[in-house]
Amino acid sequence: MEEQLSKVTGQSEGRPRTRFLKREDIKLFINLLICITVPFFIFWGIEILTRGMEGSITYMKTYPKTALLNYMVLLITTSPALLFKRTHMVALVLNIPWVVASCASYILVKVRSVPFIWADLYCFGDGMSIADQYITKRMVIKLVILLVVGLIVLFTCYKVSFKKYPITRMKRILAMVLVLGIGLLGRGVLMKSGGMERNPWDTMEAYKRNGFVWSFSDSFLATFRKKPEGYSQKAMNEIKKNLEELPKAEDKRMPNMIFVQIEGVIDPLTIPNVKFSGDPIPNIRKYLTENYSGKLQVPTIGGGTARTEFEVLSGVNMNYLAPGEIPYTSGLTSLGPVETIAYVLKEKGYATTGIHNYAGNFYSRDTVYKNLGFDRYITMETMYPIERQNGWPKDEVLVEYIKRTLEKTEEKDFIFAITASTHGAHQYNYDPEKNDTVIKVTGDYSEEALNQLQIYVDRVHRADEVFAQLVEYVNSLEEDTIVVMYPDHYPTLDVLKTIPAEERYQTFYYIIDNQNKIEPSQNNDIEAYELYTHVFNLVGMQGGIMSDFQSYYSKREDYQEKLQKVQYDMLFGKKYITDKEAILTPTIIQIGLEQVQIDNVQYEGTDAIITGKNFTTSSRIFMNGRKVETEFVSDTKLIAHYVKEPPEEVVVKQVARYDKAIATSEVYKK
Repeated sequence: MEEQLSKVTGQSEGRPRTRFLKREDIKLFINLLICITVPFFIFWGIEILTRGMEGSITYMKTYPKTALLNYMVLLITTSPALLFKRTHMVALVLNIPWVVASCASYILVKVRSVPFIWADLYCFGDGMSIADQYITKRMVIKLVILLVVGLIVLFTCYKVSFKKYPITRMKRILAMVLVLGIGLLGRGVLMKSGGMERNPWDTMEAYKRNGFVWSFSDSFLATFRKKPEGYSQKAMNEIKKNLEELPKAEDKRMPNMIFVQIEGVIDPLTIPNVKFSGDPIPNIRKYLTENYSGKLQVPTIGGGTARTEFEVLSGVNMNYLAPGEIPYTSGLTSLGPVETIAYVLKEKGYATTGIHNYAGNFYSRDTVYKNLGFDRYITMETMYPIERQNGWPKDEVLVEYIKRTLEKTEEKDFIFAITASTHGAHQYNYDPEKNDTVIKVTGDYSEEALNQLQIYVDRVHRADEVFAQLVEYVNSLEEDTIVVMYPDHYPTLDVLKTIPAEERYQTFYYIIDNQNKIEPSQNNDIEAYELYTHVFNLVGMQGGIMSDFQSYYSKREDYQEKLQKVQYDMLFGKKYITDKEAILTPTIIQIGLEQVQIDNVQYEGTDAIITGKNFTTSSRIFMNGRKVETEFVSDTKLIAHYVKEPPEEVVVKQVARYDKAIATSEVYKK
C-alpha cells in the first residue's frame, strides 16, 4: 500500500518532500507585496491630509494617471527596503520624509497659501525664526496626534517579527531592481502620456493638479539647471548684435529713484461680501488714480517676498527658475554678481542703498546684497529708535532712514526700501479695546475671518498714512526724485480663499514724480520683472543688458523664448551676451547708514561704560573677542556689566538673528 502511495505522490520512502515554493521565496514575495502596498497607503494618506477622504477619492478617479504617477515616485523611493532583512520596517522609515514634508506643506498652505517646495529647505532658518507668528494651537494638536499615531505604527512594526527565512543577497538585489524598474518605467510612460500638467506661475494650483509627491519631487529636480532648448553662442551673439544696434542716447533725466516694496498690501475694497465704514487706503487710492499706475504681476502669494524683490531688481523671470526658488538662499546669488538696476545705476554714478526695517540677515540679504550692486544696507539692527506693532517694526523708521540717506549723500540716489509693519501672520484674536480701529469691517464671513480681516485693515490703514508722509516729503524736495511703490504679494487671509488664483498673483504699482514729468496714466499693467525697464523708459534712461533686451524684444512673439536664454546665459551660462570689460564685481558693502564707533571706555567698579556713536538696541559689547552682558542706554552710551579686569580690546557689534554680527566697530585698545 505504501509503495503504491509513493508512486502516486512521486515520493519514495526516506526521500524529503519537494516544495513548489521555497520558504525564502514566500518571504521574498511578502516583502515585494509590502514594498508595493506601503507606497500606495502613504500616497493615499498624504492626499487625505491635503484634500480630505472624499476629496482624495475624487482626485484619484478624476486624474488616475496623475495618481499613478505619484505612486510610482513613492515606489522608486521605497524600493531600497528590499535590500534589508526587516523590509516592512525599512519601507516605513523610507517614507517618513514624505509624511513629514506633507505635514510641512499642510502648515505652509494654511499660513501662506503656498505648499512646501524643495527651495524652502534653503531658507529653513528664516522660516523657523517667524514660525511662532503663524502656528496655531489647532495645527499643533493635529500634528501631535499624527506624530503619536506614527510612533505607534513604527513601534508596532519594530516589534512585529516574522520567522526568519534567509533570502540570498542576489534575490534581494533582483527584487529591488524589479520594483525600481517598474517605478522608473511607469514614471516615464505616465509623463509622456499626460500624467501631469506644468504650471510654473501658480505653485498652489500645480500641487492641486499634480499631487504633493510628484510636485515636491519635481521641485527638487528643477534645481538642476538645464540649458534652454536652442541655447548656444550663435543664438546669444544674434541677440547681442540686435541690442548693439539699439540707438544710443544721453539719459534725458537722472532723478533720485526710490523703490518701496510694500509687505502684503492689497486694496481691501476688492474683497467680495465685505463692507467698510470708510476707505482703508485713501492715500494709496489717490496715488493710483492721479499718477502713473497699473497692475503688477508678481511671482508669489502669501510669502516669498524675496522672489518679487529679485524679479524687480534683476529683471529675471522667476518662472524659468525652480518652482518657489528664493535666489538669495538657493545659492544663485552666491555664484557671483547679478546684473540689477542697482549695478546699472551705480555705473551712472548713483549711490545705491538697501533699507529694511527687519532682521538684516533674513533671506541672507546681508551677504547677497554685495552681489546685487548695493553700496550700503541699512537694517533694523542699525536703526534707532524703532517702535513696534504686533511684533513687527513700524514703517515710520523706514521713512526716516530714506530721508537721512537722501540728505547724507552727494550723489544721485537709488534706494530700495522694504516695509515690514503689514507682515503676517494676521491672527484671529481681535480685541476692540487693544486695537486702534479707525475703519470698521462687517461682512458675510465667520467671526474668526472678520476678526482676522479687521486686524489686517487696521495695519494697512496705518501703513497708508505712513506712505503719505513719504510722498509728502518727496514732493517737498527740489531735487528731481521719483518714488515707485508696489506690494510684493497678496496676504494670507481667510476671506481671500475664494478669489481666483490668477487675481491673487496681481498687486499694483504707482509712480510719484515730484517734477510731474511722467504723464498720469492708469491701467499700465506689467510683469514685476519688467518694472525697472518700464521706469527707465518713462524717465528716458538706458542701460543694462536686461533693460535693453526687454525694450527691444518685449513686443515680439519670441520674447519669452529669448528671455529664457538670456537670463540663463547671464545667471548660469557662458555669459556670451556680456562684454568681458563689463563683467561685474562684488561691491564693498557697508551695513548701516553710519558705522558704529567707540570714542571712549571708562571703568566704574565691575562696569565698563562705552561712549560713542550709532549704538542701537542690537549693539553688543565684545571684550577680547568674547561677548559680555550689554545694557543699552542710548545711541551714544552702552554699559558692560561684570567686567573683572580691563580688556586689551573692546569692540561693539550689531547682532542680528542667531547672534550673527552683521556690522562691527573698529577695535578700541586701552
